[in-house]
Amino acid sequence: MGGLEERDSQTPDWLETTWNKYAPKIYKLCCKKCKNVEDAKELFQTVALKFCQNARKLNFQKNAMPWFLCVMTNARYDQVRAKSRAMQPLSLADVSVEYMEFPEEMALRFTHVTEVQNKLDRAMTCLTELEKAIVHLTFMSGLTLEEMSMLFGISANSILKRKSRAITKLRENLQKDQVICDFFSHNAI
Repeated sequence: MGGLEERDSQTPDWLETTWNKYAPKIYKLCCKKCKNVEDAKELFQTVALKFCQNARKLNFQKNAMPWFLCVMTNARYDQVRAKSRAMQPLSLADVSVEYMEFPEEMALRFTHVTEVQNKLDRAMTCLTELEKAIVHLTFMSGLTLEEMSMLFGISANSILKRKSRAITKLRENLQKDQVICDFFSHNAI
């Protein structure tokens, strides 16, 4: 117990020496775990804060790195969870899939566009609500698979499968209309 009492009386020195020894390694690991510098800095600060908060309880005989790794891993999980909570998945009721309607005078000038719009609206009736939302968010809003994954709370792979299934259904319904089939062929992937 003498070692802990001695260390406690010199906590600032012990704390600084230990931190200076491990900080460069910890920062490098934080940068590897995070995709951007801001997240890495935040993770690094969290590890430093946890180290300072728990300094009196810690008893490193030889190597403190396992403790730092454990704290860093848990802090990273917390960081990822906090970000996923910040963007709550939407229910299908929250996603409104409305298509732009043209005023009467513009509709006369753009009858071809209106025709395509009507055919597409009719073809979309064969899709589920989730498939309609995915098609809309992909082609009209330009969201990526990852963004839609976070939005709906399902995996990006599942979004991709549903998108492919929806496009296949649309192609089958629109087989006669080559213009729309060409659009989905070029923009599907």
